[in-house]
Amino acid sequence: SIDECFEFYVNQSLPARCWSDVLSNGGFGYIAADSGIGHMWLSNAREQPVNRWLNDPTAIIGGETLELETGGVRVNLFASGAGRKQLVRFGFGWTQWLTELDSGGVSVTACVPGGSDVRLLFIEPTGGASGKLLWKTDLSLTGNSADAAGVSVDYVNSTFTVRSSRSYIRSAEFSVRASRPPDSFVCDGFKWARGELDNSTGYSGQPVLGCSFVLDRPLVIVCGCAGDEELGGLCQLETAHILTQRTKDSWRELLGRFSMSGGSEAMCRMMNGWLGYQTIACRMLGRASIYQSGGAIGFRDQLQDSVNIILLSPDYARSQILGACGHQYSEGDVM
Repeated sequence: SIDECFEFYVNQSLPARCWSDVLSNGGFGYIAADSGIGHMWLSNAREQPVNRWLNDPTAIIGGETLELETGGVRVNLFASGAGRKQLVRFGFGWTQWLTELDSGGVSVTACVPGGSDVRLLFIEPTGGASGKLLWKTDLSLTGNSADAAGVSVDYVNSTFTVRSSRSYIRSAEFSVRASRPPDSFVCDGFKWARGELDNSTGYSGQPVLGCSFVLDRPLVIVCGCAGDEELGGLCQLETAHILTQRTKDSWRELLGRFSMSGGSEAMCRMMNGWLGYQTIACRMLGRASIYQSGGAIGFRDQLQDSVNIILLSPDYARSQILGACGHQYSEGDVM
């Protein structure tokens, strides 16, 4: 049987190097890192990033943050190594962070479901936990940090829409919607750092989207490249749970087509699910990681990867071979 979850506790310190789980459906992608430094993108991680890719496996703070102000303290809901008991769970298509508080706790789950260019992030307080939730992501939309001045943010009908005049794809838009409107928000990184959530939109020298919510019940935040109607349907807790379960079921069916037993227990655990998942999610669909965010489809690289997962599905190999042939010159060499 396949091993569907890898989990570890973080108390006093984080791992020496960032541990991460690539969530991607081939259209939208997210690097779910233990400390939450993850990177989001549409189709191509290098050419169409949503927020910054850090290229730093030792980083503990990144472009996206999620914190809870409760009892006079601010708690990082991603793993922080600040002495609070936290559990990180990496799964096939999903990642979860569980944080214990003095009263109750908070569960945070991320999922990139199939068929939608979005990431679901749902935050669920347990045991009476409550407070002010602060979520923020920086905004890029191009692979060049110097293009930040071209980013603008609008807020209409409970949906944030982010555009960049310097994006490679002029029609590209990134949208964010939550299961309930934020109490306040800001789109300027300098104001966010000062705690000035003044509900302003437009352009900024340091573009971010930062929102504040009262967390006294579950909250869903949907980020992605989808229209208002689709976002509205996706940002419901029941829908988020259903889509996450469907994502788990889909990966379980695919990865369960191969299994091995006997010999090394560690080798069986790696072979039964994880190597197949890493090859498909990271190498074929996401083409990104903490260490590299190339985004491109290589002639040699993805052909090698796709051939090695024929036992799971021949579809990837067929698609890669036809694509390679379609870009081959009459002399036999390729683009």
